[in-house]
Amino acid sequence: DFVLVNLVGASSDVTITLPAASSDAQVAVKITGAANGKIVTVDGNASETIDGETTKILDSDYESIHMISDGSNWWRIS
Repeated sequence: DFVLVNLVGASSDVTITLPAASSDAQVAVKITGAANGKIVTVDGNASETIDGETTKILDSDYESIHMISDGSNWWRIS
């Protein structure tokens, strides 16, 4: 799955919740332009983690994260 987040004109920060890690999926999230002072929080599903943390924060122009699940949790691969 690919999630493109356009923060231009956004009135507040954005949270993206990942699907269950048991789906053995890959997810890429990208800010498509200027962050405009906003934050994108990528949240593991329920108690699942991303590299051992419950969330990852994206707050820079054009920033991206690519993750893969191992059946239990999520791991950043780029």
